Amino acid sequence: MLLLVGCYLLVFVGISVVVVPQLVQVRHQIDLRFDALLPAQDAVNRLRSAAVDEETGQRGYLLTGVDSYLDPYRGGQVAAASALADLRASSVTGIDDELDAVDTAMATWRREVADPEILHRGSGTGSGATGQVDAAKGKAEFDQIRVSLDLLGQQIQDQLGASNVSLRRAVNTLIVALSLGLVAAVALTMGTWVQLRRWVTGPVTELVAAMGAVQEGDHTHPIPEAGPQELAAIGASAEEMRRRIVEELREVTRSREALRQTGPVVLLLRQELEPAATDLPAGVDFAGRFEPAVGLLAGDFYDLVPVAGGRIGFVIADVSGHGAEAGVMAVRIKYLVAAALQMDMEPNAVLSWVSGRLGQTGDMFATCVVVLVDPATGTCTYANAGHPDLLVYHEGAIVVLGRTGPLLGPFPAEWARETVRFDSRALLVAVTDGLLEARDDEGRQFGDDRLRQLVLDHCDDEVEVVAGALVDAVTAFAPGGVADDLTVGVIAIDPQQTEPPRS
Repeated sequence: MLLLVGCYLLVFVGISVVVVPQLVQVRHQIDLRFDALLPAQDAVNRLRSAAVDEETGQRGYLLTGVDSYLDPYRGGQVAAASALADLRASSVTGIDDELDAVDTAMATWRREVADPEILHRGSGTGSGATGQVDAAKGKAEFDQIRVSLDLLGQQIQDQLGASNVSLRRAVNTLIVALSLGLVAAVALTMGTWVQLRRWVTGPVTELVAAMGAVQEGDHTHPIPEAGPQELAAIGASAEEMRRRIVEELREVTRSREALRQTGPVVLLLRQELEPAATDLPAGVDFAGRFEPAVGLLAGDFYDLVPVAGGRIGFVIADVSGHGAEAGVMAVRIKYLVAAALQMDMEPNAVLSWVSGRLGQTGDMFATCVVVLVDPATGTCTYANAGHPDLLVYHEGAIVVLGRTGPLLGPFPAEWARETVRFDSRALLVAVTDGLLEARDDEGRQFGDDRLRQLVLDHCDDEVEVVAGALVDAVTAFAPGGVADDLTVGVIAIDPQQTEPPRS
């Protein structure tokens, strides 16, 4: 392609070297012709007419003696002087000698022939004769004017002819140069077209065809890297994209096959995370909700565990991540907590016991709250392992049950326990961070304040109503869906109630 550009430049320079001087020559010859030679030729013709007028006027006066016949003679002298002045001012070169000869011949004829005869005729000494001047001499002198004018005219005519020859030669040269330039331009254009097809059009067609084949489903069809550097870069990017698509399709196929093989296991894990059917003791009512962010299986769960002495244990947990791995860890925590509660452990001891048996969890961790409710005394004993605060509504105020220790994870830890007591109905609300961190279209979080206000708004409602209101509020707040699993547990504790509400 660079070679073609160089050829274009070479042709352009070559044509310019030939054409520009010829154009200058054409311009010069045209200027010379119209500004000098043709006006000079016209001046010679005027000079010739002036000489004839002088001779005619002089002869008429000699024959008639009438003064009016001298008007052409006198006018011819003025016209001759004007024509000679124009010729001397002209830019035509090489005619000075001829001009001098014409001027001298006309002056000699007037001085030695015309003026003496006119003077003699005006004195009345002759009639119808040439007077004292020999007729032969008068003819010879005027013939000399004619010869001088012919030589002057021929000199200008020769220069006109030379100008015509030079102009024709320059024009012919221009025609030849432009014709050769046109032929060279056509040849270079055809060469450019061939090179474009070879370097651009062909590779583009091949690239489009290959990408079309990939689009139609032939993902094994390679994308060529041909043509100029930029086009080859596009081909390389398209090939990289094709390989990535192939790899992702393979991964999807493997994932689909794995899902087909493990689908029953996923369903089983989800069933295992469902809260067990439990008879609630008198004075306790419960409602829960679970909304996974992705698929069926998640790391969130809640559960109720009967404990000796008419008490009930409540646990809510959130394992980091999603999918089967998080689900397996959540199932392990659920059953470990249930076992520890049934061994009559306090909530903080439950967390320590579970932590010691989880083993190496890698980079996975969990938040967890264990609450032991004794409805007979209205007592709640709890331990919180890094989980969002529990909210309790009691007698017109919100009580916050905060964290009592770190997360459950691959490191040993200790947790404290806290106890609160209620002598009348209390409403305990536990949520995972999927509810608190839900965002609206403007990126604002649902947050603790909205949760507290909802608890206050529904403090006197049944637990099912409260749980449903929380989920509905989050769904309306984040219409695009939550980014994390969402779990809600609502417990109503009423020490004065004597009949169990339900299972």
